[in-house]
Amino acid sequence: MHLHIIDSYLDAVPRTASHVVEVGPFSLFVGDGPYPYYARPSCSRDAAHRFEPDEVRAAVRTQRELGVPVAFEWVDDLDPSLTRACSDAGLHVVHRPLLARSASEAKPRTNEPSQSSVRIQIVDPLDASLIREQRSVAHVGFGHGGTAVANVGTSERDAVSADPTAAAWTARRIGEGATVVAVAVDEIDGVVGAGSLQPVRSESLSAAELTGIAVLPSHRRRGIASSITSALITHGASLRIEMLLLSAQGDEVARIYERVGFVRVGTVGEAASAATSAVADSRNPLT
Repeated sequence: MHLHIIDSYLDAVPRTASHVVEVGPFSLFVGDGPYPYYARPSCSRDAAHRFEPDEVRAAVRTQRELGVPVAFEWVDDLDPSLTRACSDAGLHVVHRPLLARSASEAKPRTNEPSQSSVRIQIVDPLDASLIREQRSVAHVGFGHGGTAVANVGTSERDAVSADPTAAAWTARRIGEGATVVAVAVDEIDGVVGAGSLQPVRSESLSAAELTGIAVLPSHRRRGIASSITSALITHGASLRIEMLLLSAQGDEVARIYERVGFVRVGTVGEAASAATSAVADSRNPLT
């Protein structure tokens, strides 16, 4: 898997839902919808550019002036100097496993949850109730990260207040083909898991990132996350996507993705201020 292709994708995908402000060697993505984005190295940067703390501070000032979260993301293998620059600029830095696989590889081994009462479904843009529940499941799953089973489930999901603006935004992106959402529906408990795919297709790029894969803590360790991932892989192949990628919370979570054919190809760097949540915890947790 060529890291430069992944880097091009990671520059292209936020442009589908944001406008861009260029600050020095950074592109700052300012979300046009309900979700915040981040800054990342500009595609026009010199490949040998060595990032400096003052460049990071200038981008941080602009983010604060724009009223957006102080957050950065990059492929660490391509821009290793950014780790030190962000740290020296006073930001908190974390690294996540970066994984990828071809969408045309053999069908994933795990396609159904271990419980027959759970089915995996691709969400229609007109199914407002599934979209709302998907968002609520993600909220609960992200709030209880990791893979451990816990007594947190449908009650907590149902207590999450619906955001009609965000749900409408998601429905519109599904209708436009900019987002694919898959949910795990239990016959009794309703939506207990969810995840999404963000395809970008152009003459030079055909890739999609798996994001926001979450399972209610009460329903973990039942093969649901792997089944959602497998369904999204299969759907990506049906869209003729050539490459699938994702970043995982850590090595334990990365191993779950490896069971459905992903391989580690690099490392994603993320930096944020103390007041900003880590980027990956809102984008790519497998819980």
